[in-house]
Amino acid sequence: MKQALNFFIFYFCRFVIFSQVVEKPHIFLIISDDLNDYPLDINGHPQISTPGIESIAALGTSFLNAQASAPKCGPSRTSFITGKDLFYTQVYFNPACKPFRDYFTAAKNNEEVFTLPEHLKNNGYFTYGINKMYHCYSTYPDFDTVNTDPCARGLSWSKYSWFNNIEDTSILNYGDSHHEGIPDLQWAVIPDSFEHHLYDYMAIDSALSVIDQFQNETINTCGDPLFITIGLRKPHGPWYIPAKYFSADYVSDFYAEPFNYPYNDPKNQFPYNGVVMPPQPDTLYNDYNKLGPLGKSIADSEVNNSVFDSEVSNFSPIPVIDPLLSDEERIEIVKNSLKANSTIGYIAAVEFVDTQIKRFIDSLQSYPEILNNSILIFISDHGYSLGEKNHWTKSTMWENDLRVPFIIADMRNPLMQSTLSVVSLLDLFPTICDIIDIPCPTFADGSNYLDGKSLMPLINNPNAMIDKPALAAYKLTDHVQCSCFPQYSVRNNSFHYIYYTSNNADTLLDCNAASAWHEEELYEIGKCFQTDPNEWNNLAHDTAYQQVKNYLQQWLPDSSMYLQIPFSINIQNNLTDCLLDQSDTLQLYFNLYDTVGILISPPENSIYRWTNNLTNDVFTDQSIIFPIN
Repeated sequence: MKQALNFFIFYFCRFVIFSQVVEKPHIFLIISDDLNDYPLDINGHPQISTPGIESIAALGTSFLNAQASAPKCGPSRTSFITGKDLFYTQVYFNPACKPFRDYFTAAKNNEEVFTLPEHLKNNGYFTYGINKMYHCYSTYPDFDTVNTDPCARGLSWSKYSWFNNIEDTSILNYGDSHHEGIPDLQWAVIPDSFEHHLYDYMAIDSALSVIDQFQNETINTCGDPLFITIGLRKPHGPWYIPAKYFSADYVSDFYAEPFNYPYNDPKNQFPYNGVVMPPQPDTLYNDYNKLGPLGKSIADSEVNNSVFDSEVSNFSPIPVIDPLLSDEERIEIVKNSLKANSTIGYIAAVEFVDTQIKRFIDSLQSYPEILNNSILIFISDHGYSLGEKNHWTKSTMWENDLRVPFIIADMRNPLMQSTLSVVSLLDLFPTICDIIDIPCPTFADGSNYLDGKSLMPLINNPNAMIDKPALAAYKLTDHVQCSCFPQYSVRNNSFHYIYYTSNNADTLLDCNAASAWHEEELYEIGKCFQTDPNEWNNLAHDTAYQQVKNYLQQWLPDSSMYLQIPFSINIQNNLTDCLLDQSDTLQLYFNLYDTVGILISPPENSIYRWTNNLTNDVFTDQSIIFPIN
């Protein structure tokens, strides 16, 4: 039997109108809600059309392997807005909507806190927040409502505006009365004429109005450049979306004859004859079935496929579809069609929000002086699942719920490029500081405050050899399994490690760290998503990968490499043939790269330890001879 040979070598280091005279660039930060990796070229969705997002990508750097700090709005946004990991913020799930500063107290040992807009405001920016930036709309935005002078306000914002409730009343009334989804996944096809009532449409209008006022000098921005954040709520549910964004494959009448299958069938059919559903293993949900109880607790924490079973039971009678089919076959088709409709609804929400992004970028063309001196940034707060591992929505530690779009375009030097190096949304704050050349915030004692790292080395060289693992964390809400202690994800350029902690022994829900037990998952996704992109093959119990687990565990909060950037190593060999035989001998050496990806000479006084997964041999030198036999 052939075995794969893996070598591991690790090395670490440590209202009066002012004339607008602007030197620093304007910054426009667009944040989508619940947007997964579907718009991305690599491992995205093959049928989705996102020209708006692509128009930003055409002008800047796309981080194709960007990871959220948490798979839920509240903890993720609190983390990247403050530039602090969840270990510091201690916001591990969607909190009750209290004033933002209430989460940072001396009792929690996190009293010192800066926000991105606050730091920019204190460094010469007029900060204008529109709609959802923080998790909650009315109490959480960190807006000084006492001081009416925008140039003298404290906290985060010079000005802030938001739309209360989920959507405009007209949208909710129509969507609720024409609701075609299921209780936990709501969608509705609404008239196209309603589009301008949707909050995301109005948010773009609000941003464009501010820009127009700035251009015409009818807004007092204190003589400062603009930092505008636009919080877009879609594709967060409910998916009450204009009809023009729904695919023609959408089934509005399950009793129509002939029946229109909304999903691609067979699943590998090309050209497509329906919506392409998320990939599944050959034995459906076999990856879920192999999970331990903690992994299943996370997967089942929001919506799983049982909701579709319940929904099919409401069909009376079951649609005929084809008289030659059995009842069981017809039930399965209806169930799959509901899943396809849900996926189509999500994609419709993505394409709607993308249209708003394109409308913003296109309109900026009318203000070339502003556009050409601006930084355009697009991110999502976290990802979203549509049936992978028997799981819908978010809150898991898997790639679907953590990988997000992340694009930075400096319009002073527009350049289309991309990188596959892992980055974190934590890196947003320091990168903005670096781009506009302002100091990063520091603690009162002068030590570094930010937990993320500037992405300028990757913007300057997208192929730089940097492999900084991204950490994510999450807790479920109280009184369920996995709600006592953080659950962790560590993602580097090739591997994804997940570490679960139970509440207590067995299935007890009371919190007891001493008796808590753990589960692990390890997936080799591959540097180009070529090995196990769907995370179907859990390697956590494969002894050949023990050292990979040991390596990635060092980025957990209680470990030595927490938040650190390691040196990167690229192992080379003296042979170019892909296939080797027993008589071959490998001469192995490595290239060593520092924390910003620059090739350096290996220090002579360091020890380099080589191991492999087939033998117990350990080598200590800068190069080694390894006979294949």
